[in-house]
Amino acid sequence: MAKPGRKFLTDRPIRWEIAIPTSLATQVELLLSDPLLGKPKYGTRSALMTKLIRDWLVKQKKEVKTNDNAQT
Repeated sequence: MAKPGRKFLTDRPIRWEIAIPTSLATQVELLLSDPLLGKPKYGTRSALMTKLIRDWLVKQKKEVKTNDNAQT
């Protein structure tokens, strides 16, 4: 019988270090903050960045298709 635990990740994460303006980071921290903990819940920043990058990739792919269709 399998042990309960973390879900196996088929798309393993990698660690990126990025630098963003303090004012932007502060706004994100405030919006993601858990009022009981006084800090963002574990994983919320990663989840936000993943969603933003996925949305951006979809948009880029659509723009490439649009440009390809316009050229033909």
